[in-house]
Amino acid sequence: MGLLMRGWTRKWVRFAGLPALAVGIGCGFSWAQTMPSSPEAGTVKTSLVEPVTPLLPDHFLSWTTSSVAGAEGKSVKSESFAEATCAPTLAVETSAAGDGTGCLKMLNEDGLVRFAKVRYGNGGGGLLDVFAEQFGDATGAYSAFTFYRTKMHGMRALSGGAKVGNEAVADADGTLVLAGTSVLRVQGRGNTSHELEALVARLPKVGGRKSLAPLLPGYLPPQGLDRASVRYALGPVGYEAMGGVLPDGAMSWDKSAEAATAKYRVRGGEGTLTLLLYPTPQIAGDRGRAIEKAVNEGRV
Repeated sequence: MGLLMRGWTRKWVRFAGLPALAVGIGCGFSWAQTMPSSPEAGTVKTSLVEPVTPLLPDHFLSWTTSSVAGAEGKSVKSESFAEATCAPTLAVETSAAGDGTGCLKMLNEDGLVRFAKVRYGNGGGGLLDVFAEQFGDATGAYSAFTFYRTKMHGMRALSGGAKVGNEAVADADGTLVLAGTSVLRVQGRGNTSHELEALVARLPKVGGRKSLAPLLPGYLPPQGLDRASVRYALGPVGYEAMGGVLPDGAMSWDKSAEAATAKYRVRGGEGTLTLLLYPTPQIAGDRGRAIEKAVNEGRV
């Protein structure tokens, strides 16, 4: 493990060269293949197909599906997908053009696999709109969660110490939930902790390495940390969208870099801490020197 720390006025940077966590991105699709058992016989063998588990359930507690929309695929390219995932429900935009392309690039960067939008009704006039995204692993989901959190206004923790998913916060528009490899935005009447817990319990379960949370945010020192300010990025689009200040050219995202940024309240003022993770101490040391040079040259 190699660590290097440099400081300057009201900004601090720490470079960490730790063994990287290898994760895979996969959509979990299954398929059937039919082929002749032998050229002479001309008979066929058919394998059984296990259907993909829906991202959102058709019902939970007293809530049942009213309408559904969704998409699945390993890569996300269409403008309609960008509009569906970035504009109406989460109300986020990262490109100057305002067309959703910046958000779309960030979702691809985080490994988005599929999404679903469901409106639930409870028979008593209550409506609940749920927007869900599933990523290839918990690392990508956490990155997206911290990004969406930056776009919330008047954010607060759920009342009563409720434990919903891995993490959940709310604002006047609804609740944002991180649950394993999924991120949910829930809006409408009936958005209570009890109902959210029941909904999260019905989400598809992912095990193995894909379910492991990222290590890097855990290295943020706890003293003085503003936990709501934590941002985690897997690439340049997400890093810039979340207010990253280090020069992109010096960070070498192509070397499997990860970045965690957070604000700190310390005696005498506030500061920002950035941690960078690379696969090896050698890469970390090289990048540390490059960023230190950029700082000394006033490019930060």
